[in-house]
Amino acid sequence: MKKLLILLLVSLTFLGQSYAGQYSYDCTIGNIYDLKDSGKLEEANSNWQELFQGDKFFVNRSNGQIKGSTLPTDLAKEIRVINRGSSEYDFKTIAVFEHSFDDQWQVLSVQEFVPGKIKPFIAFSVAGITTGTCK
Repeated sequence: MKKLLILLLVSLTFLGQSYAGQYSYDCTIGNIYDLKDSGKLEEANSNWQELFQGDKFFVNRSNGQIKGSTLPTDLAKEIRVINRGSSEYDFKTIAVFEHSFDDQWQVLSVQEFVPGKIKPFIAFSVAGITTGTCK
């Protein structure tokens, strides 16, 4: 009985791993950028890079919710998945945050069409432009 229980637990562990990425993304931040007045993108100052580079967040592919210390949508008044992603299109989600003076938007785009398990992402938020990879 003990062996059967252990076999069942190990099987469930592997089952969860084999479907990773189908229901959610596990993302890692590579860089933070600022848009300059000239229209060029430049890496954010080294303090921002050190703070966020390597940070992880998780995206629920069914509802667009983002969990983690970076780009969380817990306080968003609305979250929408604009495109579910495919072999031809990006996965795209938008979150709207209500502020006293204006609504703020956060957009995440994961290039689902890129072959392989690693997919590049770009996010636009109040903090700036964030790029990295998801799997």
